[in-house]
Amino acid sequence: MCELVGVGTLPEEECLRLARRAAAVITPRVHAAFPGVVDTIRTLHRQGYTLHTASGETSPELAGYLQAMGVRAAHRLRVVLAGTGRVF
Repeated sequence: MCELVGVGTLPEEECLRLARRAAAVITPRVHAAFPGVVDTIRTLHRQGYTLHTASGETSPELAGYLQAMGVRAAHRLRVVLAGTGRVF
């Protein structure tokens, strides 16, 4: 995209750092929960249920979304490498 508009590109490692920083700033500000979801998560957590979330997002991005919803503390985030079952 940079080439199309005549702007120079950064080295790959710097681009990756910038992307991580952007995600860290943006995701905690996203408010995209469906109506009733936050209350349901809080109710289930109070009732002692262990909550897990499946997502195509990275773990830091998912943490940001949960933080924005105000339910981050109700989740234990674990990363499972797709297709391997390996948990990190």
